[in-house]
Formats: sequence, structure tokens, C-alpha cells
Amino acid sequence: MSWITVVWSMASAVCLTLAAIHFAIWLKRRREAAHLLFALSALGAAGTGFIELTMLKATTVSGYVIALRLSYLPLTLLLIAMAWYACKYFGYGRPLLATVITVTWALVIVVDAFAPFGLNFEEIFSLHIAQTPWGESFALPRGESSPLHHLLNLADATLIIFVLDLSATIWKRGNRRAAIYVGVGITGAVIAVVALARLTDAGVLQVPHIVTFVYMVSVYIVGYPLSAEVLRSAQLERQLQVSEAKLSETERRMTLAAEAAHLTLWEWDIVRDEIWATNERRGGSGVNSLEKLDFNRFLHSLHPDDRNVVTAAMTKAVKGDGVYESKHRIVRPNGKTFWIAARGRVEFDGERNPIRMRGISMDITAQKHAEEKFRLTVEASPNGIILVDEEGGIAMVNSQTEKLFGYIREEIIGRSVETLVPQRFRHAHPSYRRAFFEAPMARAMGAGRELFARRKDGTEFPVEIGLAPLETPEGTFVLSAVVDITARKEAELEAQRHRTEMAHLSRVALMSEMSTSLAHELNQPLSGIVSNAAAGQRFIRHG
Repeated sequence: MSWITVVWSMASAVCLTLAAIHFAIWLKRRREAAHLLFALSALGAAGTGFIELTMLKATTVSGYVIALRLSYLPLTLLLIAMAWYACKYFGYGRPLLATVITVTWALVIVVDAFAPFGLNFEEIFSLHIAQTPWGESFALPRGESSPLHHLLNLADATLIIFVLDLSATIWKRGNRRAAIYVGVGITGAVIAVVALARLTDAGVLQVPHIVTFVYMVSVYIVGYPLSAEVLRSAQLERQLQVSEAKLSETERRMTLAAEAAHLTLWEWDIVRDEIWATNERRGGSGVNSLEKLDFNRFLHSLHPDDRNVVTAAMTKAVKGDGVYESKHRIVRPNGKTFWIAARGRVEFDGERNPIRMRGISMDITAQKHAEEKFRLTVEASPNGIILVDEEGGIAMVNSQTEKLFGYIREEIIGRSVETLVPQRFRHAHPSYRRAFFEAPMARAMGAGRELFARRKDGTEFPVEIGLAPLETPEGTFVLSAVVDITARKEAELEAQRHRTEMAHLSRVALMSEMSTSLAHELNQPLSGIVSNAAAGQRFIRHG
């Protein structure tokens, strides 16, 4: 078994494999020229290895000369591609020096085409068969040195200058370890291999040419970051696939949870103006999943009366604190109107520029219908209805309340309920209100006491008030039903007056009856007395 054949073939095959890998990557990423340049340099290293093996195993001078002259082609490709790769990928090499390398080694190819024995030899007389320490034979040339080898020295010098300049630039940018690694490692290797090749060609040393391995090492050193980047890209791609699978599963779970809670998750990419949503109707916009949904398309799906309100809320969130809340109507293509409650939060970049908004939406049509029914019921009530929060603020009134108190709705909403309480009772009313909220239950207010309310003009009127607690998402409210009992009080007073008059008349009639009876009872005795008196007067007159 020939170890020289095995080792040189394996080294060349490795370089050829690297060339194929990076060339395939370049075919998919045409803008990344570094992959193409590295593939060309690796291809040059592989060609140099195969030709060098042919030279070592040559048996005739003519075969050796052909291989020697051809060896400058892959070597030139390797060095030119490596120089431009360093400029493109690392951004450190000087394009001018890379151009000098390109021109110099192109000149080597041109001169070599007209030199019958290559640039190293004026003439090759014979092949010397040497042996390795393990007894394997290889061929070495014997001939007269050519003055054209100075052109090779110049070409090698341009490469060394390029590498030293590259390492100096890396050093200046702070990466001193890499500068030493590139400058000392590659420069030393190039100088060593050139010296070894010249001594071997001069017959001073009898060792195989190892130019292939030195340049292969240079290719590996320079190309390691790119190859490592490819490996990292593959790892990242696998991790991305795993992450995407997990993200997809998480999204599916969130979608199921959102659908179970009758919620819609949505996201607005502000930069690209694209809106994504979880359910089929795209966040309640009425736009199906096949249509592109942007902000204008979303606004177009809103009820015309709500578009300015939603636009203002969005603008406030994007330019303000980043919090978005709105309740708006969506008009579906079939003409049906739905109520949507939406909440979201804006994400900003480092410069406070809005990049996206994420949020949730919920169909509150049923709730709005219930609220409308409640409102109609309250409005239809013959009593004054007042909705009061725990702080005593008036949240809602009906039209009957406006009639009772003389306020219009806009004047009274938000004011304290104590506004409707007579001045003499206001100081005590807050404590009664707090006591009710501590133990809320439906009951009459001020049972056993006379209650009075105060109108806008300051007049007071008697009332009866019923209280009922109302639990809402915003907290506990008290629903007060106010009944004006002025007419009843007046009727009661009138009835009382009638009762008093009737009692008086009864007493008068009783006195009249008693007088008549008394007169009747006294009439007979008095008549006898009168008759007796008259008889006595007659006796007196007749003596």
C-alpha cells in the first residue's frame, strides 16, 4: 500500500469535498460571493494535491514536466481565490494587493505556457528516485535551474506581503490573537514550503514536495470561520425548525384557548402594515384568510361612525403610551353588524419607533344587545333610575330622572349623587352610602323615614327610593329607583283634611241631636210649669 498515494489522495478529496459543499451553498446564495471564492480556493488546493501526487509517482521526464507545468494552474487559482476571499469575507485585505497577486500569478501562467520545462528549470535531465523513511519511492527532478524562477519568488513575495498586511490590519482592529495566528502561521508556512521546494529542486534535500499540505492548511485556516458559519447555520436551521415546531404547537394551543374563551389574537406589523389574526374572520374584520389585511382594509370594515374613533385610539397608542383600547362595530359583507372590544399594546424599538402592536379582540355583540335592552328598560321606567358607583359618582340616568330633577343628562353624569340630596342631609349621606356598599342588598332606602330630594332649582320634593346592587366588570354599582310621591302626599293631606271636616261635621250633628233631645225632654216639664204658673196668676187675680 502506498502511503503517499493514500495521504495525498485523501487530502485532495477533503479539499474537493469542501469545494463542492461551498459551491452548492453559493448556488443557493448567489449574493454571498465568499462561498464561491472559498470553493475555488479549495478546488485549487485539490488540483494541486492531485498534480503533486502525479509528479511524485512519475516514471518519465516528459510525464513529470507535463505535471509540473500544469501544477501552476490550480496553484494560481488557489492563491488568487484565497486573496479575494480574504477581502470579501473578512473585509480586512486590501483589494489593491489582491489585484497585484492576481496580475503576478496570471503572469506566471502566461510565462509558464512558453517555458518548455516550467519556471523552475531550464532543462530537466532525469528523475531521481528517492525513498521515504518507511521505504516508499518517489520521483525528484534533476536539471538546470532557470532564471525564470525569480518570477515565482516575486509571486510568492506578493502573497507574503498580502498576508502580513492582512495580519497588521487585524492587529489594529484589536484581534491580536487572530493577527498572530494568520500572520505568523500562514507567512511562516509559505516561507518554509518555498524554501523546502527550492532546496529539493536544487538537489540539496531529498524529500517529497509538500506544497499541497501547506496551502491546504492555509485554506483551512482562512476558511475555518466560513465553514464554522455554515455549521452554525445548519445548527441554527435545525434549532429554528424545532423552535418553529414548538411555536406552531404553542400557537395552536393559544388559538384553541382563545377560541374556547371566544377571543381573537391579533398582531399588526406597523412597519410592513400587515395584520395577522387567529380566527377565520381575521380578528372580527370580516376579511377571510385569503385576503391581505392591512390597516386601511381593516378601517374599511368598520362602521362609518366608528372609523375616526378607532383611528384616534390607534394614533394615541402609537404616538403615546402604547396602550390601545376600543369598542367598535364591524360591518360584515352580508350587512350584519357586530360589536368588537379590542385591547392591544405597541412594541417599540430602541429609538422609540413603533414596530408592531399585539392584542386581543372579543365579540361583545350579545353584551351590547343586553346593554341596549337594559337601557331601553331603564328609559321606559316611569320612575327615575340612577346608577351610582362606589365613590358616589352618577354613571347613568334615564329621561324620567331628567324630568324629576330638572337636569339634562350631560349635566348630571359624573357628578356626585349628593348633588340630588337636600343640603341639610348631605353631610350624613356618604356614610349611609358606604354602609350600603359594605353589605349590598336590595331594599328600600330610609325605611320608616321621610325622604326628600333636591331639584336643580333648589326646590325639594318627597320621594321614595328603592336600592339594588348591580355587579359589573367595572365593579359594584347601586341601581336607585326614585319615585316622586308629591301627588301622593298631597292626596294624603287632602284626605286628612276631609277626615277632619267629617269629624267636625259629625260633632256638629251630634250636638244638634243632643240639643233637640234635650229640648224635647225639657219641653213637657216647662209646659206644666207654665200652665201651673198661669193657673196661679188666675187664682191671684180672682183673689
